[in-house]
Parts: sequence; structure tokens; C-alpha cells
Amino acid sequence: MSTESPILWILAGDRMDAIVLGPMVRYREMAKAAVAAGYRVRLCLDSCSVELPTGVEFRKLSRRTISEIAPGDRVLARISLGPAVLHALFASGLEFDVDFYSISATEALEADDGMPRWRLFQGRRRTALRYLALVRHSRRILVSIPEHQAFLGGLFFSRGDAGSCRIASTLPEHSFLAPMGVPVDPVPSDLPNPYPESIRHRPIFLWGGGIWAWFDVESLLQSFRILQEGGRDPVLFFLCGTNPSGLTSQDAPVRNALSRAAELGLLGRNVHFLEKGASPSELPGYLAHCTAGIMANPERLESVCSWRTRLLDLLWARKPVVVSGYDPLSSAMVRNGQGVAVPSGDAEALARAIADFAPTTRPSDTLADSLRWPRVFAPWLESVRGPFGRRSHWPGIVFWIRFVLGI
Repeated sequence: MSTESPILWILAGDRMDAIVLGPMVRYREMAKAAVAAGYRVRLCLDSCSVELPTGVEFRKLSRRTISEIAPGDRVLARISLGPAVLHALFASGLEFDVDFYSISATEALEADDGMPRWRLFQGRRRTALRYLALVRHSRRILVSIPEHQAFLGGLFFSRGDAGSCRIASTLPEHSFLAPMGVPVDPVPSDLPNPYPESIRHRPIFLWGGGIWAWFDVESLLQSFRILQEGGRDPVLFFLCGTNPSGLTSQDAPVRNALSRAAELGLLGRNVHFLEKGASPSELPGYLAHCTAGIMANPERLESVCSWRTRLLDLLWARKPVVVSGYDPLSSAMVRNGQGVAVPSGDAEALARAIADFAPTTRPSDTLADSLRWPRVFAPWLESVRGPFGRRSHWPGIVFWIRFVLGI
């Protein structure tokens, strides 16, 4: 009997480079956990310009990649695979699990980019069809938070047909909860201070990620205008004053934040932007030397369904958060004594919370410990110990016609 380690294919797509976005953090850490658990890992990306963890092999993701997967190999497919790879995966008959991290439909609802309504409708129909097909034909699914499972169930039930409702009813028994996690190694305590010299003596509230259309940046900036007019000196520091996605459609939120900060007389005074995003090696310094993190959520579906990586960074660095509105992780941090929350859209309440903020000297590690990466992925990795089989059916020509047309 062969004792060779099993192979795990992670079909992630996207690019992995110096500026690492949430999904790529997830798949890098998943690959590391899998190697530690005894798997040989093939991480399939569109491109990779950084060194991968030891034991992880990069593969260029394409239709041809699917033909390299041997029967019995373990396969995890990301929810947002493109049509060509998705078709090849279905046609192969390979059994696979699917990761529903970052359900893009919730974000798309908040960022239409000025597209015609028929294009929005078409895109959302395609998304719903992709989700339905992946759940129907996958072995198991991974969800980041229970809200993702509820979102999928509601989406399938809303279709009204018996098949979709049956699939929705089986979601709990076919799901693993695998949220974004926290690194095992702590943030070093002796890192140099990377903030501009002129603000190092002031309380710094860190916006630790990208500026996207679904955030309430307007209320956040207004709160710092109120603080400035009241003679208070806290600083709002945006860690990424550019668009890290590479998509021109996402330029507007960053541009609007910069211009609005200038209009309010805050730019370079109470509000600062890092001209380029911090790399993974630079991030710990910014975390270590901030007073707290800050988040501004609108009352929208995206916030309810998001498990924000930037908040996990704060847990890693044992830093608290000041938040307006609701999202699941910041709510857990507040309950754990690691943050303060105020109502969504209330700039005056947010300004008071910032002005009165007194960080806990030694915040609890309970929440962070429960979210260490190896612990997050352990149940799912144990579930794929046995070899994967083959599926007996796949979406037919009608599905692909509807998928292409968005109907």
C-alpha cells in the first residue's frame, strides 16, 4: 500500500503578489495548514510573484490544470472560478469541495459601478446560477460564517423550484464552518514605528485595508471633522490610499475619500493616507503602533455577511476596534471586551467614542485563540483524508446557455 502523502488541489485563481488581499491570505494559510497536516498542496493561481510556503507548489490555473488532477486527489474550488475553468471542472467528473469565502453577490449589490440595470440583473443571475450549480454538484462546502449559509439558503429558496429548495434544506449537513483566521505567531513587540514622525505622538486609529464602495467613509470623515473642530487631535490613518484590486471600476471610492478629506480640511492634518498599500512584511509595524483600529459599516447586507480580514489583523496584534454599525466579527470583539460600537451613520456618536476611547491594557486572547488558522481548517482537512471519488452527472447544455445569457 502506498504511503505517499495525498495531494490537495486548491483552485483559487486570482493573483498572489506583494499586496495580499483577503482571499489570497486565506488560501496561503489554508495551504500551510494542509502541508502541516500531511498533504502535498498544489495552489492554482492566475499568477504568483511571491515565494509560497514550504511544501506548496504553484500551478497556473487554466482548463488544462483540471486535466492534471488525478482520480482520488482532493480538490477545493473557489466560488468565483471563471466560466472556462468551471466548465472544465464540471466536465471532468471529479468530486470536489467548494469554498464560499467572500460571497461576491453581497458586495455587488453595493457597488453597481454605474452599469445598466440589465447588466446588473444578468450578472446577479449568473452568480445565482454559479452558486446553485456548485452546491448541487460539490461534495461539501466551506462557509466563513453562519450568515453565508443563511444567505445561500435564502437565495436558493427564493428561486421557488423544488430542486433549489431541496438543496437549501441540505446546506447545514453539507457545510463546514471555516472562517478567516489569525496567525499562530504573535506580532513582534520590538518593531520600529512606521508612521510619519509628525503624528507618532497622537492617538492613531487605523483603517487597515482597502477603501471600497460598500463602506460608510463619509460618516467616518465627518466624525474626524467634528473632532478637529472640537480641538481634539486623533488621527485617522488609511493604510491603503490607492486601489489594491487593480480594477479601474474600484478607483472611485479611494478618489472620493481623498477629495472629501481635502474638502473638509482634514487631509494631512487629522486624516492621512499611505500612498501605497502596506506589504505583509510592513503590516505588523502599523498594527503594533496604532491606538486602535476603526471600521464604519452601513446598514446593508454586505456588512451583515462580512468577516473582515482587517479586524482579524487587530486581533492578531491584540488591538481593539472602534466601530460604527454592525458586522459579525466586530460584534464578537465588542462582546469580548476588545472594542466599542456606535450606531451606523452617526458621525457625532462615532466622534464621541473616538474622543473617549481608552484602550484595554491587556485585551483577552480568547477570541483570537479560537480563530488560529490551524484550528480553523482542522475539521475540514480531517474530512478529506479519504480519497475523492467521481460524480455521476454535471450541468448540461441548458445550464451553460442560461449561464452565458444570465437568465
